[in-house]
Amino acid sequence: VKLNRTTCCVCNAESPKVLLTKKMLDLKVQDVLTDHDDITWEGLMPRCQLYDYQWGLNIDNSEDKSIMELVKKLRDANCPFCGFRCRDLRDLQAHMRQNHKGYQHCTLCLESRSVFLCEQIIYTNSELQQHNSMEKTCLKDPPQFRGHPACEFCCTNFYDNDQLFDHMHKAHETCHICQKNGYEFVYYQNMAKLESHFRSNHYYCDHPECQMSPLERVFNTDLDLRCHQQQMHGKGGKKERG
Repeated sequence: VKLNRTTCCVCNAESPKVLLTKKMLDLKVQDVLTDHDDITWEGLMPRCQLYDYQWGLNIDNSEDKSIMELVKKLRDANCPFCGFRCRDLRDLQAHMRQNHKGYQHCTLCLESRSVFLCEQIIYTNSELQQHNSMEKTCLKDPPQFRGHPACEFCCTNFYDNDQLFDHMHKAHETCHICQKNGYEFVYYQNMAKLESHFRSNHYYCDHPECQMSPLERVFNTDLDLRCHQQQMHGKGGKKERG
């Protein structure tokens, strides 16, 4: 539901609808993969008379209402400390700021962690610092969690390495020459820093009349630079390399 997927968790087959039922709770995985007349799609659909429009779920209410109650609890934004019934996340956060000072959710987890609100972890200020850190560990977090990685230039945390990589690719610069030579995932804060790297580590054309962008006037070899200078500026071009 949180991932907007309708694939089977056992065989990964796509399903046209999502059915919630207790019928299969006692079956083992290998049983699910075999034929059972009483748990076929056609056999279950008539039992699912309730439909949840918010999540698009067909709910089995043939025996009791407990499944629907469970769905409602998953959507609840009740305060975990005092049980106060909040309308939504914003209402819950306002309630905690007023009545349970010092407790808060992780904003990054709220945005990207695929769990229900009632499953989100609430931290104290010190616990949240530990949670965000890649070097410290918060005891409330799952053992496999290792903190939210941060951009070394912006000092901003991201949910995971994928989001950090996307940010670095869009907001900062890389050296195309270093990448060709096997040095990947090395970033520079801005074009000025990258140009300084060009001058110090590669062959950079500093001809006063060179109108090319910094990315176009840096070369991998001295020969490439000399060819550029001969073609674009005639004889007498100067090379620069630290």
